[in-house]
Amino acid sequence: MLCYLMEHTYRKEQLLRMERLLLERLKFSLYYVQPLHLLQVLLHLSDACQEINFLSTYLMELSLSDVDSVTFGAMQLAAGALCLARHVMLEYRQGVMSIGDGETAWTDTLSYYSSYSERLLYRCMHRMSSLVLGVQSSRLRSSYAKFSAPAWLGVSQCPALDASRFLKFCAVDVCDGAPP
Repeated sequence: MLCYLMEHTYRKEQLLRMERLLLERLKFSLYYVQPLHLLQVLLHLSDACQEINFLSTYLMELSLSDVDSVTFGAMQLAAGALCLARHVMLEYRQGVMSIGDGETAWTDTLSYYSSYSERLLYRCMHRMSSLVLGVQSSRLRSSYAKFSAPAWLGVSQCPALDASRFLKFCAVDVCDGAPP
Protein backbone atom coordinates (compact mmCIF):
# COMPACT_ATOMS: atom_id res chain seq x y z
CA MET A 1 0.00 0.00 0.00
CA LEU A 2 2.77 2.40 0.91
CA CYS A 3 4.40 1.78 -2.47
CA TYR A 4 1.23 2.92 -4.22
CA LEU A 5 0.94 6.02 -2.07
CA MET A 6 4.55 6.96 -2.73
CA GLU A 7 4.48 6.13 -6.42
CA HIS A 8 7.16 8.05 -8.35
CA THR A 9 8.29 9.80 -5.14
CA TYR A 10 10.93 7.34 -3.93
CA ARG A 11 12.92 4.63 -5.60
CA LYS A 12 12.31 0.99 -4.66
CA GLU A 13 15.70 0.80 -2.91
CA GLN A 14 14.88 3.84 -0.76
CA LEU A 15 11.56 2.34 0.33
CA LEU A 16 13.17 -0.99 1.19
CA ARG A 17 15.90 0.78 3.16
CA MET A 18 13.34 2.76 5.14
CA GLU A 19 11.32 -0.40 5.77
CA ARG A 20 14.45 -2.13 7.08
CA LEU A 21 15.24 0.84 9.36
CA LEU A 22 11.70 0.79 10.71
CA LEU A 23 11.85 -2.92 11.41
CA GLU A 24 15.22 -2.54 13.12
CA ARG A 25 13.81 0.26 15.26
CA LEU A 26 10.94 -2.04 16.25
CA LYS A 27 13.50 -4.79 16.90
CA PHE A 28 11.61 -6.87 14.32
CA SER A 29 8.82 -7.29 16.86
CA LEU A 30 5.55 -7.02 14.97
CA TYR A 31 3.55 -9.52 16.99
CA TYR A 32 0.65 -8.25 19.08
CA VAL A 33 -1.00 -10.50 21.63
CA GLN A 34 -4.76 -10.09 21.42
CA PRO A 35 -6.52 -9.19 24.68
CA LEU A 36 -9.06 -11.97 24.07
CA HIS A 37 -6.29 -14.60 24.11
CA LEU A 38 -4.96 -13.24 27.39
CA LEU A 39 -8.47 -13.16 28.81
CA GLN A 40 -8.88 -16.84 27.94
CA VAL A 41 -5.72 -17.66 29.90
CA LEU A 42 -6.91 -15.68 32.92
CA LEU A 43 -10.37 -17.27 32.73
CA HIS A 44 -8.76 -20.70 32.77
CA LEU A 45 -6.61 -19.77 35.76
CA SER A 46 -9.63 -18.45 37.65
CA ASP A 47 -11.79 -21.47 36.80
CA ALA A 48 -14.53 -19.00 35.87
CA CYS A 49 -18.10 -20.01 35.17
CA GLN A 50 -19.63 -19.37 31.74
CA GLU A 51 -21.45 -16.25 32.93
CA ILE A 52 -18.24 -14.57 34.15
CA ASN A 53 -16.54 -15.69 30.94
CA PHE A 54 -19.18 -14.02 28.77
CA LEU A 55 -19.51 -10.93 30.98
CA SER A 56 -15.76 -10.29 30.94
CA THR A 57 -15.70 -10.81 27.17
CA TYR A 58 -18.55 -8.29 26.83
CA LEU A 59 -16.76 -5.72 28.99
CA MET A 60 -13.57 -6.14 27.01
CA GLU A 61 -15.35 -5.90 23.66
CA LEU A 62 -16.93 -2.61 24.72
CA SER A 63 -13.49 -1.23 25.54
CA LEU A 64 -11.93 -2.42 22.28
CA SER A 65 -14.23 -0.13 20.30
CA ASP A 66 -13.61 2.82 22.60
CA VAL A 67 -11.01 5.42 21.68
CA ASP A 68 -10.25 6.31 25.30
CA SER A 69 -9.32 2.69 26.04
CA VAL A 70 -6.33 2.59 23.70
CA THR A 71 -4.07 3.63 26.56
CA PHE A 72 -4.52 0.23 28.20
CA GLY A 73 -2.32 -2.69 27.24
CA ALA A 74 -3.70 -6.05 26.17
CA MET A 75 -3.12 -7.71 29.54
CA GLN A 76 -4.54 -4.74 31.41
CA LEU A 77 -7.74 -4.91 29.32
CA ALA A 78 -8.07 -8.65 29.88
CA ALA A 79 -7.35 -8.42 33.61
CA GLY A 80 -9.58 -5.38 34.08
CA ALA A 81 -12.50 -7.05 32.31
CA LEU A 82 -12.16 -10.22 34.38
CA CYS A 83 -11.72 -8.37 37.66
CA LEU A 84 -14.76 -6.19 37.02
CA ALA A 85 -16.90 -9.14 35.88
CA ARG A 86 -15.95 -11.13 38.98
CA HIS A 87 -16.74 -8.19 41.27
CA VAL A 88 -20.13 -7.64 39.66
CA MET A 89 -21.15 -11.30 39.73
CA LEU A 90 -19.85 -12.00 43.21
CA GLU A 91 -21.52 -8.92 44.61
CA TYR A 92 -24.79 -9.96 42.97
CA ARG A 93 -24.64 -13.59 44.08
CA GLN A 94 -23.69 -13.00 47.67
CA GLY A 95 -24.28 -9.35 48.41
CA VAL A 96 -20.61 -8.99 49.33
CA MET A 97 -17.43 -8.87 47.32
CA SER A 98 -16.11 -12.32 48.13
CA ILE A 99 -16.72 -15.87 47.07
CA GLY A 100 -17.28 -18.43 49.77
CA ASP A 101 -14.21 -19.62 51.65
CA GLY A 102 -12.78 -16.10 51.76
CA GLU A 103 -11.74 -15.96 48.10
CA THR A 104 -11.84 -12.42 46.74
CA ALA A 105 -12.73 -11.19 43.27
CA TRP A 106 -9.06 -10.69 42.36
CA THR A 107 -6.92 -13.55 43.61
CA ASP A 108 -3.19 -13.73 44.23
CA THR A 109 -2.94 -16.19 41.32
CA LEU A 110 -4.62 -13.77 38.91
CA SER A 111 -2.49 -10.93 40.21
CA TYR A 112 0.68 -12.98 39.74
CA TYR A 113 -0.04 -14.19 36.20
CA SER A 114 -1.44 -10.89 34.95
CA SER A 115 1.23 -8.85 36.78
CA TYR A 116 -1.54 -6.43 37.87
CA SER A 117 -2.82 -5.88 41.37
CA GLU A 118 -6.46 -4.95 41.69
CA ARG A 119 -5.44 -1.39 42.51
CA LEU A 120 -3.56 -1.10 39.19
CA LEU A 121 -6.71 -2.17 37.34
CA TYR A 122 -8.97 0.56 38.73
CA ARG A 123 -8.43 3.03 35.86
CA CYS A 124 -9.27 0.33 33.34
CA MET A 125 -12.29 -0.83 35.36
CA HIS A 126 -13.41 2.82 35.64
CA ARG A 127 -13.45 3.13 31.86
CA MET A 128 -15.23 -0.20 31.37
CA SER A 129 -17.82 0.69 34.02
CA SER A 130 -18.55 3.99 32.30
CA LEU A 131 -18.94 2.20 28.98
CA VAL A 132 -21.27 -0.51 30.25
CA LEU A 133 -23.49 1.94 32.14
CA GLY A 134 -23.72 4.24 29.11
CA VAL A 135 -24.09 1.55 26.47
CA GLN A 136 -27.83 2.13 25.93
CA SER A 137 -27.24 5.67 24.70
CA SER A 138 -24.03 5.13 22.76
CA ARG A 139 -22.70 3.79 19.50
CA LEU A 140 -21.83 0.53 21.28
CA ARG A 141 -25.37 -0.80 21.00
CA SER A 142 -24.27 -3.52 18.58
CA SER A 143 -22.16 -5.12 21.33
CA TYR A 144 -25.10 -4.76 23.71
CA ALA A 145 -27.39 -6.49 21.21
CA LYS A 146 -24.86 -9.23 20.49
CA PHE A 147 -24.36 -10.08 24.16
CA SER A 148 -28.09 -9.95 24.92
CA ALA A 149 -28.58 -13.08 22.80
CA PRO A 150 -29.20 -16.42 24.56
CA ALA A 151 -25.96 -17.79 23.09
CA TRP A 152 -24.12 -15.27 25.31
CA LEU A 153 -26.47 -15.92 28.26
CA GLY A 154 -27.87 -12.41 27.81
CA VAL A 155 -25.03 -10.97 29.91
CA SER A 156 -25.50 -7.43 28.60
CA GLN A 157 -28.95 -7.44 30.21
CA CYS A 158 -28.14 -9.40 33.35
CA PRO A 159 -29.62 -7.98 36.56
CA ALA A 160 -26.19 -8.04 38.19
CA LEU A 161 -25.10 -5.08 36.05
CA ASP A 162 -28.05 -2.96 37.19
CA ALA A 163 -27.71 -3.98 40.84
CA SER A 164 -23.95 -3.59 41.19
CA ARG A 165 -22.83 -0.85 43.56
CA PHE A 166 -19.22 -1.64 42.68
CA LEU A 167 -19.89 -0.97 38.98
CA LYS A 168 -21.52 2.38 39.78
CA PHE A 169 -18.71 3.27 42.18
CA CYS A 170 -16.08 2.59 39.52
CA ALA A 171 -17.98 4.55 36.87
CA VAL A 172 -18.31 7.66 39.02
CA ASP A 173 -14.66 8.25 39.70
CA VAL A 174 -11.29 6.69 39.10
CA CYS A 175 -10.96 4.43 42.10
CA ASP A 176 -7.87 5.50 44.03
CA GLY A 177 -8.55 3.35 47.02
CA ALA A 178 -10.28 0.15 47.89
CA PRO A 179 -13.87 -0.38 46.77
CA PRO A 180 -16.65 0.46 49.25
